Amino acid sequence: MLLIDPSTGRIESANSAAEKFYGFPAGRLCEMSIQDINILHPDEVAAERRLAAAQARTFFKFKHRLANGRELDVAVHSSLIMLGQHAKLFSIVHDRTGLATVERALRMSEERWSVALETSETGVWEWDVDSGHAYYSERWRTMLGYGSSDIGATRSEWSARVHPDDLMTCRDQLDAHFRGETALFECEHRMRHKDGSWRWILNRGKVVARTDEGSPTRMVGTHQDLTPLRQMESNLQQSRQETQEALDLVRALEQALPLCVSCRRVHGVGGQWRPLDLPLSVGDQHSNEHGLCPDCARELYGASYVHELVN
Repeated sequence: MLLIDPSTGRIESANSAAEKFYGFPAGRLCEMSIQDINILHPDEVAAERRLAAAQARTFFKFKHRLANGRELDVAVHSSLIMLGQHAKLFSIVHDRTGLATVERALRMSEERWSVALETSETGVWEWDVDSGHAYYSERWRTMLGYGSSDIGATRSEWSARVHPDDLMTCRDQLDAHFRGETALFECEHRMRHKDGSWRWILNRGKVVARTDEGSPTRMVGTHQDLTPLRQMESNLQQSRQETQEALDLVRALEQALPLCVSCRRVHGVGGQWRPLDLPLSVGDQHSNEHGLCPDCARELYGASYVHELVN
């Protein structure tokens, strides 16, 4: 405890706990002013007082220097009291070095998660189960084409946009998670975009708070847009189907057309041989015989053989 003259900053009284905390000999603190131990510049002190008032805090965050030179983060709870006709600051000082370290670690962790969510294009939602109140992050809204003023703070903002054919499945999986049957809630479903289209969403969440009886009270989750992936899968499936159809056609043609077994050309109208991938005219006459075209026969057996074969 410190008793301070607010007009001069002089320390008029200090209890034994303060002397032990700061490490000064008995009576030494009362020969000092608060400026001797508060290492912040007066402008910084004034800024901290304004910040505390804006945040409705009942304490100030300062850095104090001990007798051994060590600097500590402290919380100073000050009240103005009257002693006779004189106003004094009654201050209680707490070491918050450990707390400051925790706060910094928490802030860094929040920053890391914020960056991770932003770079992964992930939307975040939070749901108060009892009240129905919900929070939707900016990315959650923009994923569906909405601005901050377009989406309210209720769970119905989600359920009203889920495709009717998917809503029951989502509710069943949500109920199973509420009952503790699954570690996570996970559902792939469609949601209506602002432009009227449907977007495929991977919806994941987890109950993070329950009552003593086990009823869920708070849930947090994420949304990821699967629409581009679904479109790629659809295009790949279509490509596979077209390729299979082309292969089936080739196999059918191989059974129906006179093909050269060496170069794979087709014997068409006028006795001409042409590549298989050229279009076939309606007038082409085909047999079911396979053999060698004259060019391949000449290469394999010589010109005299082909002359005898043709004549």
